[in-house]
Amino acid sequence: MTPERHARIQQIFESAVDLCGDQRDSYLDQACAGDADLRQRVGRLLAADDQKTSLQQSASTQSLELAVFQRGQKIADRYRIICFLGAGGMGQVYQARDEVLDRFVALKTIRPEIASHSETFERFKREVKLAHEVADEHVRRVFDLDHRNQPPFLTMEFIEGQTLAARLSRADATKLSKAEALAVIKQIARGLQALHQKGIVHGDLKPGNIMLTLAGGAIQVKIMDFGLARSQQADSTVGSAHIMGTPSYMAPEQSAEEKPQ
Repeated sequence: MTPERHARIQQIFESAVDLCGDQRDSYLDQACAGDADLRQRVGRLLAADDQKTSLQQSASTQSLELAVFQRGQKIADRYRIICFLGAGGMGQVYQARDEVLDRFVALKTIRPEIASHSETFERFKREVKLAHEVADEHVRRVFDLDHRNQPPFLTMEFIEGQTLAARLSRADATKLSKAEALAVIKQIARGLQALHQKGIVHGDLKPGNIMLTLAGGAIQVKIMDFGLARSQQADSTVGSAHIMGTPSYMAPEQSAEEKPQ
Protein backbone atom coordinates (compact mmCIF):
# COMPACT_ATOMS: atom_id res chain seq x y z
CA MET A 1 0.00 0.00 0.00
CA THR A 2 1.38 3.40 -0.98
CA PRO A 3 1.92 6.20 1.57
CA GLU A 4 -0.74 8.22 -0.25
CA ARG A 5 -3.24 5.38 0.10
CA HIS A 6 -2.48 5.01 3.80
CA ALA A 7 -2.82 8.77 4.32
CA ARG A 8 -6.22 8.71 2.61
CA ILE A 9 -7.39 5.85 4.83
CA GLN A 10 -6.22 7.72 7.93
CA GLN A 11 -7.89 10.95 6.80
CA ILE A 12 -11.26 9.28 6.24
CA PHE A 13 -11.00 7.35 9.52
CA GLU A 14 -10.27 10.52 11.54
CA SER A 15 -13.20 12.33 9.91
CA ALA A 16 -15.62 9.44 10.50
CA VAL A 17 -14.59 8.31 13.99
CA ASP A 18 -16.81 10.84 15.79
CA LEU A 19 -19.82 10.16 13.55
CA CYS A 20 -22.34 7.40 14.17
CA GLY A 21 -25.21 5.56 12.54
CA ASP A 22 -26.60 6.87 9.26
CA GLN A 23 -24.42 9.96 9.46
CA ARG A 24 -21.25 7.86 9.44
CA ASP A 25 -22.55 5.59 6.65
CA SER A 26 -23.48 8.58 4.52
CA TYR A 27 -20.05 10.15 4.99
CA LEU A 28 -18.24 6.90 4.13
CA ASP A 29 -20.34 6.43 1.00
CA GLN A 30 -19.34 9.89 -0.16
CA ALA A 31 -15.69 9.77 0.93
CA CYS A 32 -14.96 6.30 -0.47
CA ALA A 33 -16.86 6.99 -3.70
CA GLY A 34 -17.47 3.36 -4.63
CA ASP A 35 -13.96 2.19 -3.70
CA ALA A 36 -14.91 -1.07 -1.90
CA ASP A 37 -11.36 -1.80 -0.73
CA LEU A 38 -10.98 1.69 0.75
CA ARG A 39 -14.36 1.39 2.48
CA GLN A 40 -13.41 -2.01 3.93
CA ARG A 41 -10.06 -0.82 5.28
CA VAL A 42 -11.58 2.25 6.92
CA GLY A 43 -14.42 0.11 8.26
CA ARG A 44 -11.99 -2.23 10.03
CA LEU A 45 -10.29 0.70 11.75
CA LEU A 46 -13.62 2.17 12.84
CA ALA A 47 -14.81 -1.18 14.19
CA ALA A 48 -11.59 -1.59 16.19
CA ASP A 49 -11.89 1.92 17.59
CA ASP A 50 -15.57 1.38 18.51
CA GLN A 51 -14.70 -1.83 20.35
CA LYS A 52 -11.81 -0.19 22.22
CA THR A 53 -13.98 2.78 23.25
CA SER A 54 -16.72 0.45 24.46
CA LEU A 55 -14.25 -1.51 26.60
CA GLN A 56 -12.80 1.65 28.11
CA GLN A 57 -16.22 3.08 28.91
CA SER A 58 -17.31 -0.20 30.46
CA ALA A 59 -14.16 -0.42 32.56
CA SER A 60 -14.48 3.19 33.74
CA THR A 61 -18.12 2.71 34.70
CA GLN A 62 -17.35 -0.49 36.60
CA SER A 63 -14.43 1.13 38.40
CA LEU A 64 -16.72 3.86 39.73
CA GLU A 65 -19.47 1.46 40.73
CA LEU A 66 -17.45 -1.46 42.05
CA ALA A 67 -13.76 -1.13 42.83
CA VAL A 68 -12.03 -4.50 42.95
CA PHE A 69 -9.86 -3.46 45.90
CA GLN A 70 -10.44 -0.96 48.69
CA ARG A 71 -8.07 1.54 50.30
CA GLY A 72 -6.11 -0.13 53.11
CA GLN A 73 -6.88 -3.66 51.89
CA LYS A 74 -3.96 -6.12 51.97
CA ILE A 75 -3.56 -8.31 48.89
CA ALA A 76 -1.68 -11.62 48.79
CA ASP A 77 -0.39 -10.99 52.33
CA ARG A 78 1.98 -8.44 50.86
CA TYR A 79 0.50 -5.47 49.01
CA ARG A 80 -1.36 -2.72 50.90
CA ILE A 81 -3.71 -0.72 48.64
CA ILE A 82 -3.05 3.02 48.84
CA CYS A 83 -5.43 4.43 46.21
CA PHE A 84 -7.15 3.82 42.89
CA LEU A 85 -5.22 5.22 39.90
CA GLY A 86 -7.42 4.44 36.90
CA ALA A 87 -9.04 1.85 34.65
CA GLY A 88 -8.62 0.60 31.10
CA GLY A 89 -9.75 -2.17 28.82
CA MET A 90 -7.90 -4.85 30.82
CA GLY A 91 -8.85 -3.83 34.34
CA GLN A 92 -8.06 -1.44 37.19
CA VAL A 93 -4.77 0.05 38.39
CA TYR A 94 -3.94 0.91 42.00
CA GLN A 95 -1.04 2.36 43.91
CA ALA A 96 0.04 -0.12 46.58
CA ARG A 97 2.87 -0.58 49.05
CA ASP A 98 4.92 -3.75 48.89
CA GLU A 99 5.29 -4.40 52.62
CA VAL A 100 7.93 -7.08 52.04
CA LEU A 101 10.35 -4.86 50.08
CA ASP A 102 9.03 -1.56 51.51
CA ARG A 103 8.38 0.20 48.22
CA PHE A 104 5.45 1.58 46.23
CA VAL A 105 4.23 -0.41 43.24
CA ALA A 106 1.48 -0.09 40.65
CA LEU A 107 -0.90 -3.03 40.89
CA LYS A 108 -2.84 -3.81 37.70
CA THR A 109 -5.76 -6.25 37.71
CA ILE A 110 -7.44 -8.14 34.93
CA ARG A 111 -11.22 -7.98 35.02
CA PRO A 112 -12.90 -11.16 36.37
CA GLU A 113 -15.28 -11.45 33.43
CA ILE A 114 -12.38 -11.77 30.98
CA ALA A 115 -9.91 -13.61 33.21
CA SER A 116 -11.53 -16.89 32.18
CA HIS A 117 -10.81 -16.23 28.48
CA SER A 118 -7.64 -18.13 27.73
CA GLU A 119 -6.49 -15.83 24.90
CA THR A 120 -6.86 -12.71 27.07
CA PHE A 121 -5.11 -14.27 30.03
CA GLU A 122 -2.29 -15.56 27.86
CA ARG A 123 -1.77 -12.02 26.60
CA PHE A 124 -1.75 -10.82 30.20
CA LYS A 125 0.94 -13.38 31.12
CA ARG A 126 2.92 -12.45 28.03
CA GLU A 127 3.02 -8.86 29.33
CA VAL A 128 5.07 -10.09 32.28
CA LYS A 129 7.33 -12.33 30.25
CA LEU A 130 8.13 -9.70 27.64
CA ALA A 131 8.72 -6.98 30.20
CA HIS A 132 11.07 -9.20 32.20
CA GLU A 133 13.22 -9.59 29.09
CA VAL A 134 13.93 -5.86 28.91
CA ALA A 135 16.08 -3.96 31.39
CA ASP A 136 16.16 -0.35 30.27
CA GLU A 137 15.64 2.92 32.13
CA HIS A 138 13.12 4.04 29.52
CA VAL A 139 10.88 0.98 29.76
CA ARG A 140 8.59 0.51 32.75
CA ARG A 141 9.69 -2.40 34.93
CA VAL A 142 7.21 -5.19 35.55
CA PHE A 143 7.92 -7.21 38.67
CA ASP A 144 5.57 -10.14 38.97
CA LEU A 145 2.27 -11.79 38.08
CA ASP A 146 0.06 -13.26 40.81
CA HIS A 147 -2.49 -15.67 39.34
CA ARG A 148 -3.39 -17.40 42.61
CA ASN A 149 -5.77 -14.62 43.59
CA GLN A 150 -8.96 -13.44 41.91
CA PRO A 151 -8.64 -11.38 39.90
CA PRO A 152 -5.04 -12.04 38.79
CA PHE A 153 -2.80 -8.98 38.94
CA LEU A 154 0.53 -7.57 37.86
CA THR A 155 2.88 -5.57 40.04
CA MET A 156 4.86 -2.90 38.23
CA GLU A 157 7.16 0.01 38.82
CA PHE A 158 5.19 2.90 40.32
CA ILE A 159 5.89 6.08 38.36
CA GLU A 160 5.06 9.55 39.63
CA GLY A 161 4.35 11.87 36.76
CA GLN A 162 1.95 12.28 33.86
CA THR A 163 1.48 10.76 30.43
CA LEU A 164 2.80 12.45 27.33
CA ALA A 165 -0.82 12.71 26.17
CA ALA A 166 -1.72 14.72 29.27
CA ARG A 167 1.32 16.96 28.85
CA LEU A 168 0.53 17.65 25.19
CA SER A 169 -3.10 18.47 26.00
CA ARG A 170 -2.11 21.53 28.01
CA ALA A 171 -3.36 24.78 26.54
CA ASP A 172 -0.52 26.92 27.87
CA ALA A 173 3.20 27.23 27.21
CA THR A 174 4.06 24.44 29.65
CA LYS A 175 3.46 21.69 27.07
CA LEU A 176 7.05 20.97 26.00
CA SER A 177 9.88 23.19 24.92
CA LYS A 178 11.77 22.34 21.74
CA ALA A 179 14.67 20.97 23.80
CA GLU A 180 12.34 18.93 26.01
CA ALA A 181 10.50 17.51 23.00
CA LEU A 182 13.80 16.45 21.42
CA ALA A 183 14.90 14.79 24.66
CA VAL A 184 11.58 12.91 24.91
CA ILE A 185 11.84 11.68 21.32
CA LYS A 186 15.41 10.45 21.87
CA GLN A 187 14.44 8.58 25.03
CA ILE A 188 11.44 6.95 23.35
CA ALA A 189 13.76 5.84 20.54
CA ARG A 190 16.23 4.35 23.05
CA GLY A 191 13.42 2.51 24.83
CA LEU A 192 12.11 1.14 21.55
CA GLN A 193 15.63 0.07 20.57
CA ALA A 194 15.89 -1.91 23.80
CA LEU A 195 12.57 -3.59 23.01
CA HIS A 196 13.48 -4.36 19.42
CA GLN A 197 16.83 -5.82 20.40
CA LYS A 198 14.82 -8.43 22.32
CA GLY A 199 12.60 -9.02 19.30
CA ILE A 200 9.63 -7.29 20.94
CA VAL A 201 7.08 -5.01 19.30
CA HIS A 202 5.06 -2.92 21.74
CA GLY A 203 1.87 -3.02 19.67
CA ASP A 204 0.14 0.11 21.03
CA LEU A 205 2.73 2.87 21.26
CA LYS A 206 1.02 6.25 21.69
CA PRO A 207 1.28 9.34 23.95
CA GLY A 208 -1.07 7.76 26.48
CA ASN A 209 1.41 4.91 26.98
CA ILE A 210 4.42 7.19 27.48
CA MET A 211 4.92 8.36 31.06
CA LEU A 212 6.96 11.47 31.85
CA THR A 213 8.64 11.69 35.24
CA LEU A 214 11.50 13.74 36.67
CA ALA A 215 15.04 12.47 37.25
CA GLY A 216 17.68 14.91 38.40
CA GLY A 217 15.44 17.81 37.41
CA ALA A 218 15.10 16.58 33.81
CA ILE A 219 12.24 14.77 32.07
CA GLN A 220 12.64 11.01 31.96
CA VAL A 221 10.55 8.84 29.65
CA LYS A 222 9.04 5.49 30.61
CA ILE A 223 7.34 3.36 27.94
CA MET A 224 4.35 1.60 29.51
CA ASP A 225 1.57 -0.90 28.88
CA PHE A 226 2.71 -4.13 27.30
CA GLY A 227 -0.89 -5.37 27.11
CA LEU A 228 -0.73 -5.51 23.32
CA ALA A 229 2.98 -6.28 23.00
CA ARG A 230 4.02 -9.28 20.97
CA SER A 231 7.27 -10.98 20.10
CA GLN A 232 8.49 -10.73 16.52
CA GLN A 233 9.29 -14.43 16.77
CA ALA A 234 5.73 -15.37 17.80
CA ASP A 235 2.59 -15.48 15.69
CA SER A 236 1.95 -11.92 14.58
CA THR A 237 -1.37 -10.15 15.04
CA VAL A 238 -0.65 -8.39 11.75
CA GLY A 239 -2.62 -10.13 9.03
CA SER A 240 -5.03 -11.70 11.50
CA ALA A 241 -8.77 -11.15 11.53
CA HIS A 242 -8.48 -9.02 14.66
CA ILE A 243 -7.05 -5.51 14.62
CA MET A 244 -5.37 -4.74 17.92
CA GLY A 245 -4.11 -1.38 19.08
CA THR A 246 -5.20 2.23 18.70
CA PRO A 247 -6.11 2.89 15.04
CA SER A 248 -4.76 6.46 14.95
CA TYR A 249 -1.29 5.19 15.94
CA MET A 250 -1.13 1.98 13.90
CA ALA A 251 1.58 1.32 11.36
CA PRO A 252 0.30 1.15 7.76
CA GLU A 253 0.80 -2.62 7.55
CA GLN A 254 -1.41 -3.11 10.63
CA SER A 255 -4.33 -1.14 9.28
CA ALA A 256 -3.90 -2.79 5.89
CA GLU A 257 -3.69 -6.25 7.47
CA GLU A 258 -0.62 -6.94 5.33
CA LYS A 259 2.58 -8.52 6.57
CA PRO A 260 5.69 -6.39 6.02
CA GLN A 261 8.02 -7.71 3.32
